[in-house]
Amino acid sequence: MMFTKDNNEIQNKINSAFWDPYHSQTIILSSVCRQLAYAEGGICWIFIKQGCAQHPEIYLILKSIVFFFVFDFFQYLVAIIIYYCVGKCYERHIKSLRKQMILLDRPG
Repeated sequence: MMFTKDNNEIQNKINSAFWDPYHSQTIILSSVCRQLAYAEGGICWIFIKQGCAQHPEIYLILKSIVFFFVFDFFQYLVAIIIYYCVGKCYERHIKSLRKQMILLDRPG
């Protein structure tokens, strides 16, 4: 049946267009979270060892670094949500098309 071959090609295109980026974005999100945790711990350790923790400029720098990583985190989070939603919408649309094609392929 020709429909099955076309169906597989369409599914592969959907996977490469939406689900592959979704998976790569989730990997990046995990990596950013780990880097954030390590960076915060490292910076705090350095300032404590240097005895510079009482300067207000250090807190401004620390806040800036944390905000950078937080916004980076949310950028990836939003991308993951968008790819997930769009992928689900296309899957529903393909299922609907499959049902219509099955009804059209029936004899009689």
